[in-house]
Amino acid sequence: FGATLAGIGNSTIVNSAIAGIQLEDTGSAVAAVVANCIVRNNASAVVTVGPNAGMIARYSNIEGGFPGPGNIDLPAGFVDGPGGDYHLGAASPCVDAGDNNFVASDLTIDPDGTPRFLDDFGVADTGLGSAPIVDMGAYERKHPIRLVDGTATGGSHGLTWADAYVDLQDALDETASGEVEEVWVAAGTYLPDRGTGDRTLSFNMRSGVAIIGGFAGGETDAAARDPIANATTLGGAIGASGTADNSYHVVRADNVDSTGKLIGFIVQRGNADGPQATFDNRGGGLFIDGGGPTVRECRIRLNTCAAFGAGVFCEDADPEFGRCRVNLNESAGDGGGMAFFLSEPLIVDCSVNGNTADDEAGGLVFYSNSVGEIVNCSVTGNAAPTAPTGGLQVSGGSAVTVRNTVLWGNTGTSAFPQTQQLRVLTPSTLDIGSSTVEGWTGSLGGTANSGDDPLFVDIDGPDNIFGTADDDTHLLPGSPCIDSADASALPVQVSLDLSGDPRYMDDPGTADSGLGTPSFLDRGCYEFQGTSAPPCLADLDGDGLVDGADLGLLLANWGGAGSGDLDGSGTIDGADLGLLLAAWGNC
Repeated sequence: FGATLAGIGNSTIVNSAIAGIQLEDTGSAVAAVVANCIVRNNASAVVTVGPNAGMIARYSNIEGGFPGPGNIDLPAGFVDGPGGDYHLGAASPCVDAGDNNFVASDLTIDPDGTPRFLDDFGVADTGLGSAPIVDMGAYERKHPIRLVDGTATGGSHGLTWADAYVDLQDALDETASGEVEEVWVAAGTYLPDRGTGDRTLSFNMRSGVAIIGGFAGGETDAAARDPIANATTLGGAIGASGTADNSYHVVRADNVDSTGKLIGFIVQRGNADGPQATFDNRGGGLFIDGGGPTVRECRIRLNTCAAFGAGVFCEDADPEFGRCRVNLNESAGDGGGMAFFLSEPLIVDCSVNGNTADDEAGGLVFYSNSVGEIVNCSVTGNAAPTAPTGGLQVSGGSAVTVRNTVLWGNTGTSAFPQTQQLRVLTPSTLDIGSSTVEGWTGSLGGTANSGDDPLFVDIDGPDNIFGTADDDTHLLPGSPCIDSADASALPVQVSLDLSGDPRYMDDPGTADSGLGTPSFLDRGCYEFQGTSAPPCLADLDGDGLVDGADLGLLLANWGGAGSGDLDGSGTIDGADLGLLLAAWGNC
């Protein structure tokens, strides 16, 4: 430069055989203002020649360092610098680190056409100005999240909430690039057919991509979303009223591994009544073939099928379901709620209720050589009008482990209440422990199982219809399910129940009778969060009254220890008598 003032902004200056920036005084003053630039991997970074040459730099990454506000001297974190790819990588210190005040008003896009001023979610803003902060260098980093909002009116590129994709399918198409790790979806209803009425189209999951619902729009942190307040529905009702032309499968996961995630959605009104040869007769809500995706915080409801698994069908896969509700699904064959073939599912903290199957098992069917595990679930109010079992059927040579689970209120044609809840068909096997089963006889073996009433708040709600929103299977005070589960069975990463409340809440009014450490985990999908009344210690005979019978027991042991030592002093005396008389009457 000569006899001038130059401005250099949002540039990437690399691999020069001389200097990255060289200012030469050729007889008149020369100066440059450098902002939001990356100057690295050159023979030298900045060279000034002559007494009247100078440079001001701010919010730039200059090798060797340079004085000025916001400047750094750190590896740029290019995607592939040696290979010539100078886009910013995920760990680049140049992301959200520039100065918004030094971006020309007409500089709205980078050389790729990517909008400037993209806030990279999860990256701390170290630059100057109001968020979003411009990046250093020529290229604005595209964050690995795409945003979807059916009400957005902007540019529909999915990089900001104002410019969110309107159609979820557009965002899912972009995940094929491998650059997108998450898709955030705002409240609303999304249909998979793109307006074509094509029943074969589904929302397709992909390994390495988390599809997350429950956003209001505007969030920069997924932890701020609320799936209940911001109901986000993936729906199969793509045509006329009724189900005849609904999507065969609302969501599909074909060979998707555990890094493919579906979180925080309502999945509803799929109708898998298609040809058996295409498997379009199973899995109206969610169809899983191979792999082992992760499904969390989803409500899978009101789906139908002709054959297997109206809510969920899974073959040759090992999916994980956590904190899900599967309800009001209906199969003309097996498994109104869920059906598994040649699979290894893990189902934790889930409620499966109000589902119906016209052939076998209204709730869950483990069928044909599956190895399943059900932990801390509530399987309630499912129906099999033409088959013995409404709850859980283990068949086809399967081996299923059940822990800390409640099976109650399920109905089938069997005359035996236990069989209406669960049935094991030879040569299948069941390993059940620390669970509560209506009509429990002990014939299925296991440890610490019970047939005691779980004392739900209201198993079928005020409307007396299973599967509807008013059903409440939280535990009442005094429930035998409180503090009686097997803590060793709950996966270590699970810390919340289906409501999002903490697990391992010790009820001081209930004796800890659970297995493992700690010994106060509850059974079922909800952890009791209240406090039961402490036991009535003066009721020595356990009849719910403190009366003459209890007084007689205390006096019979007077001066000794044991029953009647109400204050724990080791001796039954006047102090204990006083406590008993103070508690006289109903407990």
